[in-house]
Amino acid sequence: MCWQGCLTVIKARYASFPPIKAYYVIAGLGKMDKAVEAAPNMAECRYIRGQTCLQLPSMFNRLDTAIEDYRALDRLAQQFPDAFGAEEHADILYTLGSALERRGDPQAAADYFSRLQSQYSATASARKSPRE
Repeated sequence: MCWQGCLTVIKARYASFPPIKAYYVIAGLGKMDKAVEAAPNMAECRYIRGQTCLQLPSMFNRLDTAIEDYRALDRLAQQFPDAFGAEEHADILYTLGSALERRGDPQAAADYFSRLQSQYSATASARKSPRE
């Protein structure tokens, strides 16, 4: 259901009439929300919805949803470290820090970037993150 919602959002790119574009985005997000509600600890659903919400224009007001999803992914990565590689968890921390910066919460962003630097300093995500 989450993939179907993502594809519905992507369909909005190809609609020429703005109200139809908005319809596809809203319908797709609704499907993704239902998928996450049905399986809140399914990392794939959290990642798909989180990435989709990060890419949407701010008028859809879904940045907080993306942050919620990436926080859930961080919790899952801590809870099940064997299921997430170092690069994957580092990317989660980097994306979360970047989203928090975008939201205007520099202290929370700095906390995630600091964790990224201390836990995964050799990763590509750590190299592109701000350093203290």
